[in-house]
Amino acid sequence: MTAPPFSNVAEASVLGCLLLDPDKVFSILKENNVTSNSFYKAGHRTLFESAQRLFAYGKDVDAAMIANDLDGRGDLALIGGEGALTALMTGVASASHVSRYIEELKKHEKRRDVFRACEEGLKNIADPKNETASVVNAIEESFMSLDKDAIKQRAIGDVVKSVVCHAEHTRKHGPCASGLRTGIQALDNALIAIPPKTLCILAARPGQGKTALGMGIAMNVALGEQEGFVHFFSVEMGEEELVHRAMCSLSGVPSEAIRGGLAEDEEWELYRDAGERMAKAPILIDDTGGIDIAELRSRARRMKKKHNTSMVVVDYLQIVTCKDKASQGRTAEVEAVSNGLKAMAKELDLPVFALAQLRRPNVFDRKFNKPTMNDLKQSGAIEQDADLIALLRRPSSDPLDPDNVYEDLAIIDIEKWRHGTPFVEVRLGWNGSTTTFYDRIK
Repeated sequence: MTAPPFSNVAEASVLGCLLLDPDKVFSILKENNVTSNSFYKAGHRTLFESAQRLFAYGKDVDAAMIANDLDGRGDLALIGGEGALTALMTGVASASHVSRYIEELKKHEKRRDVFRACEEGLKNIADPKNETASVVNAIEESFMSLDKDAIKQRAIGDVVKSVVCHAEHTRKHGPCASGLRTGIQALDNALIAIPPKTLCILAARPGQGKTALGMGIAMNVALGEQEGFVHFFSVEMGEEELVHRAMCSLSGVPSEAIRGGLAEDEEWELYRDAGERMAKAPILIDDTGGIDIAELRSRARRMKKKHNTSMVVVDYLQIVTCKDKASQGRTAEVEAVSNGLKAMAKELDLPVFALAQLRRPNVFDRKFNKPTMNDLKQSGAIEQDADLIALLRRPSSDPLDPDNVYEDLAIIDIEKWRHGTPFVEVRLGWNGSTTTFYDRIK
């Protein structure tokens, strides 16, 4: 079998420089994220780890101290004895060229990462138990991770600097600079701004307008000042029906007028103008039915790289599948989908809006049952993964709702919000003929 790529000369030269000038070289090694894993040969890794230990404890890092440390651990023979230390020191004239040696060392480390990713990919491909979509997703994930720094840990001081910088930017430019705005003022007042990496659950009982709300927010973002595309996965509704509804909402023309061929000339012009605006909107629509979460993540990942996606919408969560968990029951599938959407938000560094279904109220109930998080179907994992849970209801559709006299009222109950204040009621206007949510004048 082919051995992973490495450079014995580069590894030996870096270690030789380290022995000649440990203070200077350790500083440069830290800047370049050099770790013991940067060395392929076991003896070189062992020697480097010994030098790290001595340096961390404030002891001298020289051939005698390293030999003593390794001898006490029974590892001196692993590096080739004391003679190997002397050979490393005489192998380089000085530590002045250490940066060049480190560059070569890191190049081979990256190539080994690619080598291992290919090996793992081939193993997954060869295993007949693995679903194709899962294999593709796993391979893409492993290769995407190669583009990121191998060391993801950050000193807390560096994190503090980022947080303060972010807060200063928000202070100068307003909350919209720190996250996404939905374009619905009442909702934005409650949420302020939705940061990247956020999983937002917009849930409702059937027929309440959750798709209209999701598409409305997508349109507001796409036609607003937010840069990048909006990627809309319409798992339930076909793309033409989705766009038709959005055009009606944007134009203010009732859907029945267009479908029945009853639109007046003025309405028709408004409808067509809305279509022209939408045609220019940076929105990608994928209406693949029953899509697997691995495939969904794979497509979102590719579109992020190609179009710099700023937001992903999934309609809706409970009908996305996960073939790897199908044999364990629907609850396990939904849990895997929920986990996958949260992981996707973090990986792609953007907000993910997942629409979700709430259970219907019990027909035998004789009192108003306001929707709660417990009404989310297979809700355990969803509640845990979500950063935002917003429950939509239209009181006029429930005769037991105390606000059912208001035909144009829609209410969003913020049940969970990690970045702000939960348990807030947001009152919106609703136009059923155009399936539009809007800011309501009290």
